Amino acid sequence: MNGLDKILAKIKADANAEKEKLIRSAISASAKIDTETESQIKDIEEICSIRRKERDSRTLSIAKSNGERLKKQIILKTKRRLLDNTFSMAEDHLCKQSPEQYTAFLIGLIDHSIQNILHSMDREVDLGVKPVCFTVKFNEKDTARYSASVLKELASQNTGSAIVKADKSIAHIKGGAIVLCGDIEMNCSIEAIVEAKRSSLEAHAADILFSKA
Repeated sequence: MNGLDKILAKIKADANAEKEKLIRSAISASAKIDTETESQIKDIEEICSIRRKERDSRTLSIAKSNGERLKKQIILKTKRRLLDNTFSMAEDHLCKQSPEQYTAFLIGLIDHSIQNILHSMDREVDLGVKPVCFTVKFNEKDTARYSASVLKELASQNTGSAIVKADKSIAHIKGGAIVLCGDIEMNCSIEAIVEAKRSSLEAHAADILFSKA
């Protein structure tokens, strides 16, 4: 081997050695990158998992809150329906009195309204003063069954102070009556009576209906 061949061989050997060194360095760097990448991926996955859990927790919390709110709404609606039914039954009870009781009820109810209107006019029983004219509206059933006897009794009770007649129209009410005098109208229907009492009785009724005892 002459001198030139030795030099070429040396260059080749050095080149091979450098190549191996570069390959080993590249493999090492690649492995390091892989390790770092895997670590970063795990970190990202962990962060995503935490965030997902946080989202799931928030979603669950919102769902629970919505569920509680919906449950309260249902309970309130149910209680309101029970109270409505209770007062509706009170109306039905007043309508379903015996004929004698219901007749007396109508007479007392209408006469009370007449006296209130007369009092507002500062009118007393005075034979020298023209009686005040009243008309009374009943529902269709009460017009047929009770109006004649009720108005007859009212006329005898208010001789000289009031003339009480049946109105020609029919009132669309469950029971009771509508008392008219000129521009004055007094709603003495059973619905109006129960509604007027409801505000003062509702709390007591709720205590009875929804008591835990």
